[in-house]
Amino acid sequence: RTQIDEKSALGVDTSAAEAKYNEANQKINSARNRPSNQYAEALADLNGAKTSIEDGKTVLDKAWAEYEIAAAQVPINNVDKIIGWFKGNTSTANDQQLSTIITKREVAVSYISNANDNIAQGNYVLARQKAQEAFSKGNESYTDALARQKQLMSGWFPSLPKINSTVGIIIAVVAVILIIVGVVIYRKRSQWDELG
Repeated sequence: RTQIDEKSALGVDTSAAEAKYNEANQKINSARNRPSNQYAEALADLNGAKTSIEDGKTVLDKAWAEYEIAAAQVPINNVDKIIGWFKGNTSTANDQQLSTIITKREVAVSYISNANDNIAQGNYVLARQKAQEAFSKGNESYTDALARQKQLMSGWFPSLPKINSTVGIIIAVVAVILIIVGVVIYRKRSQWDELG
């Protein structure tokens, strides 16, 4: 019960384990409610409950490994978007750091593939380890890609000098005065044109 609650709090899908837990509970209750002359049947109920508990642990372990794989896929999906941005711009498509970012991403994908293979073989502990390695490498790739993208984008726009609030107010007032003067001059010229 504790293990199910812990994994559920993490966001793991515990529905299959929950079903096995309920199944075990029913068998325990069945054994408890049997009369004393049904010893063999009560023992069968308890053995069935034990089997359900073991099955519950297995499906919970599998769900936990699948959760870790899904979590590892997130930074890979994120870095894929940035790689798409790099390749979609002619100025960044051949960026020298892109190949390193892609290599790290490919390593993360290979770890996920290994994790899925381990799930298929029933080795859920190793699957989780590979998924965690995939998350770490995918996150590294994503962090590098994000930093490089930010660096490149900051080079596209000249940095404006910082101005304090007093200077900003003076500039705004001057701009408004210039606009008003421009409108007045425009109207006067328009009137002169109408008068011939």
